[in-house]
Amino acid sequence: MAALEREIKIYEGRGKRAKPHDIWQDLFAKYVALVDPAKGRARWDEWGSVELGDTRTHAQHWLAFLESVGAPELGVTADTSFYAVFRHADKGKTHMVFNPGSQTRTVKFSDGVVVQAAPGRLTVQR
Repeated sequence: MAALEREIKIYEGRGKRAKPHDIWQDLFAKYVALVDPAKGRARWDEWGSVELGDTRTHAQHWLAFLESVGAPELGVTADTSFYAVFRHADKGKTHMVFNPGSQTRTVKFSDGVVVQAAPGRLTVQR
């Protein structure tokens, strides 16, 4: 998050002002939410401009999702490529696994959690 704030100051220090002033505000809010979901939501202006190729619905979904599960927990790995782990300050960890196969798969996470991933779907374990 500090990197984003530093880059904004550098950009503004060059005399370049975004027109409209909220250009890329949706991207900045989503970026910040990866580290601190509450701060990301606070940066979001639902009536502000939205980057071409994105939508308000997508931005709101991203922010709401991260608020509900927390920031990504990058220190946890799994024995599959199709996983993610999130840590919420109040709700603990959420482990997610997508199993593209046709059989249930046992997925082991490096933090000791084991998930029985249903075939052809996303399995979520809180």
